[in-house]
Amino acid sequence: MFQTVSVSFSLKSLLILCQVSTYHDLSVALRRCVNACTLLANQAHLIKNTFALRASLIQHLLLEVVPLPLPCDSPPDRLERDWWAAQEHGDHPMRFETQADLLKLLALVAKHYSAVMNSEKNNETTIRFRFIHRSAE
Repeated sequence: MFQTVSVSFSLKSLLILCQVSTYHDLSVALRRCVNACTLLANQAHLIKNTFALRASLIQHLLLEVVPLPLPCDSPPDRLERDWWAAQEHGDHPMRFETQADLLKLLALVAKHYSAVMNSEKNNETTIRFRFIHRSAE
């Protein structure tokens, strides 16, 4: 009676931004990453190496695209160099709903990354990442 149909979607529409300049860009990049990870997880039987693809996508997003905040005890010229401080003291400070959305998206990205790191086969690289991941928890 029921027939299973496999449908694969192109990941071109889920491309991650190269850099972010506003909170909206950051939200878009995180949302696209979550969508791509969900799509890859659901199509693991059609696409090879989805664990590696998801891990590299998340690592690229968090290490290359999303700007890391400077420490609080950094020099006073922090506003000139820190993207987060410049955004907060600029014309458009972060609203509560934007903050809640970013935190929700970061939690979803963290869940995807945790699932990928704990599901990957054991080799030297994944053991190192698991160690770092578990020490950060």
